[in-house]
Amino acid sequence: VVARRPKLVVVYIGDNDMPASTVTVENYIKYVTLFIERVRASLPETRFIFVSNKPSPSRWNLWDKYLAANAALKALCEADPKLRYVDITHTLLDENGQVIADRFLPDMLHVKPEVYVDWTAAVRPVVEEVWNSLQPPTQ
Repeated sequence: VVARRPKLVVVYIGDNDMPASTVTVENYIKYVTLFIERVRASLPETRFIFVSNKPSPSRWNLWDKYLAANAALKALCEADPKLRYVDITHTLLDENGQVIADRFLPDMLHVKPEVYVDWTAAVRPVVEEVWNSLQPPTQ
């Protein structure tokens, strides 16, 4: 990441780590924080947008852990003005808070291509807002 010298980094992190019994919410946040610190060591003004971890049928038994990780990630972002959090979970849950299985490929982990349209609709406005705030004022 640092070699590209980004002003803004959009991050989806943790989905594949949560199933490990050795990964707790606390060390997940430590890992996220370490990533931020490593980038900021060279690029202190870089902004980050973190996308929530998604629910999926194949990992539904771990959804409480994912929710806790998302809440911790959101709190981390709210505590730092250079971080933003975008929740995409609503794109995969029904009105009762249950995962919508037909939004997933047969492995019940990866989403179908049309889901990315919904994710883009959630993430793009935040990316545009942050990106615009980083641009020099016009004269």
